[in-house]
Amino acid sequence: MKFFTQLPIDTQMNIERLLHENDLNQNGLIEGHELRNILNILGMNLTEEDFHDAMVQIDTDNNNVLDMEECKEFFALCYLEAQD
Repeated sequence: MKFFTQLPIDTQMNIERLLHENDLNQNGLIEGHELRNILNILGMNLTEEDFHDAMVQIDTDNNNVLDMEECKEFFALCYLEAQD
């Protein structure tokens, strides 16, 4: 978790809370509909193509499953890029 650990602790906690609250079946994975909901909450209303691209970008181990660590890194990177 190279980016996530660079965030302020309160931001880390906010990202973790957002992910856990939207992991509707509490399986520790973020499924497509759960990710879509998170992105909508954050005001990121993506087209289907952009959403697919985001899914591919987040799934860094290419196993077609978004685990919490991958999601935390993705949202940490988004946060850090927004700070620049």
